[in-house]
Amino acid sequence: MIINSFLSHHWKSFVRNEKWRRNIASKILYTILALYLVLVSFMFGSNIDKILGSVGRNPVELFNSILVWYFAVDLLLRCFFQSLPVIHALPYLQFKIKKSNILNYLIASSFWNLFNLIPWLFIVPFVIKVLIPAYGLPLSFAYLFGILLILLNNNVLSLLLGFLIKRNIIYYLFPIGLIVLLSAFGRIGFSASKVSISLGYHLIHANALVLLSFIVSITALFLLTKKLLLNAFYLDSNIKEGRIGKRFDVLNMEAFSSMKGVGHYMALELNLLLRNKRSRQMLAMIPFLLVYLLFLALKASKDQGQFMRMFFVAFLSGIGSVYGQFIFSWESSFFDGIITRKIDLSKYIKAKYYFMSALSILGFIPVFAVYTVLAKANVLTMLSFLVFSLGVNNFVIILLGTYNDGRIDLSRSQYFNYQGVGGSQFVLTFVIMALPLGISALMNYLFNTIAGPSIIAALGLIFIFSHDWWLKRIIVPQFMRRKYRNLEGFRKLSS
Repeated sequence: MIINSFLSHHWKSFVRNEKWRRNIASKILYTILALYLVLVSFMFGSNIDKILGSVGRNPVELFNSILVWYFAVDLLLRCFFQSLPVIHALPYLQFKIKKSNILNYLIASSFWNLFNLIPWLFIVPFVIKVLIPAYGLPLSFAYLFGILLILLNNNVLSLLLGFLIKRNIIYYLFPIGLIVLLSAFGRIGFSASKVSISLGYHLIHANALVLLSFIVSITALFLLTKKLLLNAFYLDSNIKEGRIGKRFDVLNMEAFSSMKGVGHYMALELNLLLRNKRSRQMLAMIPFLLVYLLFLALKASKDQGQFMRMFFVAFLSGIGSVYGQFIFSWESSFFDGIITRKIDLSKYIKAKYYFMSALSILGFIPVFAVYTVLAKANVLTMLSFLVFSLGVNNFVIILLGTYNDGRIDLSRSQYFNYQGVGGSQFVLTFVIMALPLGISALMNYLFNTIAGPSIIAALGLIFIFSHDWWLKRIIVPQFMRRKYRNLEGFRKLSS
């Protein structure tokens, strides 16, 4: 059977993969993390009756009250982490194999993942310890069947959204908007928990209309996903339709062309980041990271001391380091071509500096507005940390970037992916946080509260105004000294 052949090929590609043999340490780490997650879920499930009973509410009602929230968050996480199984399907298109058979296998095999397995580690104990004693065996099986349908619905919907997100990142708004909508319901007096309890009640009593609606939804989503994938499942589909070039072509934008050579390299950098999976996910992650850090910063401004407030200000002002930690590794897959071309290295590196600075400024503006209003933060302190980040931190980031020879596969996911991460990233995190905080604390101790921000801002301005000099005299020579060593690292299948 064709399915047996697919399974055999998938297993062989797994055990024979050079990347597996070379990157065994990261695979062990992923396995340990997965086992830890399974263990935590199992421990929670084994004590679920005690946990629910300790609250003092009806345990069945309490458990059902979080169903909608759980599956909404589950859908969001699937959109970030779950993808179609990688079996190198494109080579099969060269043979006389129906594309529908290949897609059926791809979609069906996607059901085997942790998102579909982990929930049963606490749902099954809940059914055994709580539901069966209260409602009996038949209704408990009906409840399990309903949960299975919801999980399958989320699985297929996440595959559909994942395919759409690759075409346009705007589709991330669907799972995010769902959670925002559920939160907004609570503000207007329409409790999502009550809807969740009602859903659980209908599942327990095997409401035929509810179960049938989930079956119809799964079938419709499966057929729609298959149809969309089938239409795009060609070796030269992107070339024929010109999708990539037209969608992310910013080379002719006036804002870039007016900057001559540097603008051209910035446009190339932006094209690279928008066209590839890992870099797109990195860019999509930045707003969420900013919101999360801002939430922690606002909380720290109320509950913590001065040091923690400064810590978060330093982190929020240097969000461009998320991009800068792989500043040269982003192009590792085709770095040989870059080096062999006659390019102006100073403009090439300067474009990366400007891009990283622009990213930090764009991320800092909303943070600055919210934090100064809600936390009544010191404006001078926040601006001084931003200037320091644009000057000193960016110099350190680019300099350490020349020591990173880890290859990055841009087609792989950003999440739980440590490819390209080396020792320089750990040094980088320490430097960009400890350096401004240390200087600020020392100046405040020796002089006064104005001295710290003033010195930090002065150092940042010195590096900003002299960036042309240190890029040409320090970064470019260091880049050339490390050129062949980095090329050797970038050529490896994994790092």
